[in-house]
Amino acid sequence: MSMLKEMYSTELRDHLGEVLDEVEKTKFPVITKKKVAGGSKEYAIISRAILQHKILRYLVKDEFLVEVYKEQDNTVTLSMPFFGIAVNGENINEATKELIEDLKMYAEDYKKDIDAYLKSPNRKDHLIPLLQLSFCDTDEEIIKLLKYNNNG
Repeated sequence: MSMLKEMYSTELRDHLGEVLDEVEKTKFPVITKKKVAGGSKEYAIISRAILQHKILRYLVKDEFLVEVYKEQDNTVTLSMPFFGIAVNGENINEATKELIEDLKMYAEDYKKDIDAYLKSPNRKDHLIPLLQLSFCDTDEEIIKLLKYNNNG
């Protein structure tokens, strides 16, 4: 038995406001169960702040590392080895804008075909960092996730 409060989805519907207040007050998730053929599926109700600022930040380490390369033609290449993404721009700001757009497009593609990505050996570990990325409401918040490493 879980140490967390558990309830079935029918009970949750009747007490949603109270459950949300409890999650906010205690900072602990509440587990809700949905009956399905052969048993039940479980889901966690957790505050966005706890998930975004505590749990995901703890789990995400160097996945947002950006390697910076100054090219011979004076352009800038940014590479994110973890995701296998690389872009080139006239300067660091232009390259960063392109990188952010590529990251957002990749996150959307991942979300649309998540089952295939989760089965892919080189892509399955992208889920948690992409969840962290999905909480960003602005490009500036995405920039705060990026960790630049200047390679010359």
